[in-house]
Amino acid sequence: MTIDVGRVGIWSTARAWGDEAADAAGELDQLGYGTLWFGSLAGDLGLVETALAATRRIVVATGVANVWMTEPEPVAAFTHRMNEAYPGRFLLGIGSSSAPAAEAVGRRYERPLAHLARYADGLDAAQVGLAAEETERLLRATWRERVELRGGMVRLDATPAGPRRYQADAGGRPLGWGKGCSVDMYLLALALGRPVHAEATCPATGTPITVDITPERVERIDPPTAVVAVVDWDVDLTLGPDRTDAEVCAQQPFFASPQAASRWLAEHPQGRLIPVRSFHDEARRLVAWLEGTPAPGSPSSEHGGAMTAP
Repeated sequence: MTIDVGRVGIWSTARAWGDEAADAAGELDQLGYGTLWFGSLAGDLGLVETALAATRRIVVATGVANVWMTEPEPVAAFTHRMNEAYPGRFLLGIGSSSAPAAEAVGRRYERPLAHLARYADGLDAAQVGLAAEETERLLRATWRERVELRGGMVRLDATPAGPRRYQADAGGRPLGWGKGCSVDMYLLALALGRPVHAEATCPATGTPITVDITPERVERIDPPTAVVAVVDWDVDLTLGPDRTDAEVCAQQPFFASPQAASRWLAEHPQGRLIPVRSFHDEARRLVAWLEGTPAPGSPSSEHGGAMTAP
């Protein structure tokens, strides 16, 4: 189901809404706003239901629901109930918020991206909403061969078109072939908190390269001389997946050795070659930077949030 959020919406912290919430939501609905975004939501999502019940067409969204203050199972059940009662009018957004918000409810703000990923897994495991077969049928109408139903789970490949560069699994769970770059393999391990096994091919020599990366270290490299090619990260990542892939990801492969990367280094005079094992510390610094940099223009930008459609 596609949710039309409209061109203009209203964002407001949930703490600003009191006894007149239903009347205020109804007025915004009548004024023609597309979406009403509620931020700083804790465990009680009753405000969302109040707004939906008081309106006729406006979309009501959580922007965001705090994953330190809610649990995935009741949130998934709430999402399913709202979808049935108000089809096409509820959009769930979850976010990792900030350390003070987590500590205020007695939680330790550790590995927020990993916690967010586990929370999303919990939403998936609740198995609410459309049946997997029906979801697959609807997605295929748009995405066609990029949709696959396997093991009761619908998988959507929305990566840029073109050849794949890596085969990976995270925590023993196959991720299949994908695009991206060598740096992404480290980010997966660090963000998800799970070991990642990656297979690639040296673009210069055709040598197979395998790397096993855990959140703590690089466990195995074959060949041991393999290096990570790194270009300048100060780039505009809002240019769309295809252009970002071409200008950034395609330029950062694994090479079987520094010698194999000599032509790449000549073509990228500002680039660097870093031993696979040594790059782990640099990847940690990159993750710390990413966790502190919200997506520009996002309704949840001040909360470090991620949006997920029900």
